Amino acid sequence: MNTKLSLFFLMIFIVSIETSFAQGFMAVANVSNLKGSAFGNREALKVGTEIIEGMEIYIPKKMESLDIKFQNGHLFRLIGAQVKVIKLNPKNAVFEITKGKIYSSIKPLSQNETFDFKTKLASFSANASQFLIDEDKKQTYLYVSEGSVLVKAGKNSVKAVKDEDVLIAPGRDLKASLATKAMSAQTKEIINQLK
Repeated sequence: MNTKLSLFFLMIFIVSIETSFAQGFMAVANVSNLKGSAFGNREALKVGTEIIEGMEIYIPKKMESLDIKFQNGHLFRLIGAQVKVIKLNPKNAVFEITKGKIYSSIKPLSQNETFDFKTKLASFSANASQFLIDEDKKQTYLYVSEGSVLVKAGKNSVKAVKDEDVLIAPGRDLKASLATKAMSAQTKEIINQLK
C-alpha cells in the first residue's frame, strides 16, 4: 500500500512538472486572423504563426489586416501597419509602430506586468483598456475606447480616458480632448470584432 501511494504521488509530481514545463514554452501570441497579406521578418504570415520578440511585422496594403491573440487574452488588429516587436514575454511587451493602425484590447495587468507601445513621437502605457493608435509620417493619433492610456512625449505626459483622444505632432501641446462620435463608433466596432 505504501509503495502504491508513493508511486501515485510520484506520478502526480511528474505530471505537474511536465505541465509547468510545457506552459513555460507556450507561445505568448499568435496570428488569429488574416485578411490579405502580411509578413514577419520578410516571410509570409498565416493563421497560427507565433509572434516572437524581434519580429518585424509588415502589412503592405492600407486595408489589409492581421489579428493577434495573446495567451493571456490581449487582442490586436493591425491595419496597413509596420510594427516591430521590441519585447515579448508573458509579463512584458513593447511594440514599436512605424506606420498604420493598431486596435488593441488589453486585459487588466498584474502589478509586475507592462504593455507599452512606441512611435517616433511618443510612448503609450496601457492597462485594462481598449484603444486605437494611428501612426503616419507627421503625427500620432490615440483614441481610447475603454479604460485609460498614459501618453508620454518628450518631458510631457497626459492620461487619456474613455472617449478621449490625443494628437501628437511637432509644435502641438500634449492634451486629451473629447473625441468625435464617429471615431468612437468606428473604433468600438473594430475592437468588438476581435472578441
